[in-house]
Amino acid sequence: AGPRMLRTPNNQIYIVDMVRGRWGPDGVENTIKQTAQMDGKSVMIRLPQDPGQAGKSQAKNFVTMLSGFRVKAETVSGDKITRAQPFAAQVNIGNVKMLRGDWNKALIDELRNFPNGKHDDQVDGCSDGFNELNEAPQIT
Repeated sequence: AGPRMLRTPNNQIYIVDMVRGRWGPDGVENTIKQTAQMDGKSVMIRLPQDPGQAGKSQAKNFVTMLSGFRVKAETVSGDKITRAQPFAAQVNIGNVKMLRGDWNKALIDELRNFPNGKHDDQVDGCSDGFNELNEAPQIT
């Protein structure tokens, strides 16, 4: 799952799109590349990097595949619940909005059921996206 998110000057977070699905390795690569091309080169891409050598190798391959795009791989650390807490806090006070799309229901269901639901990839992606927006320099 991969959300496209933005932060407004008044610190509202918007989830503007969500790409999600189940693919094999080639499908994942194709989907990431196609999504990057549709979003454009001005959109920052943050990829999760699993710890260990396999994660480093996969991240290197993705960054190489996305040559010409603004991309970085960030090592994932800590459990999913802890990583989701800053994002969840902003959702709970109404600082996170989403554009209307066919992906809304699945995301809302996953958010409501986290951490006890069957799926959590969208929550993971939103947590990472939220962290990226908070680490990025603010544009005023």
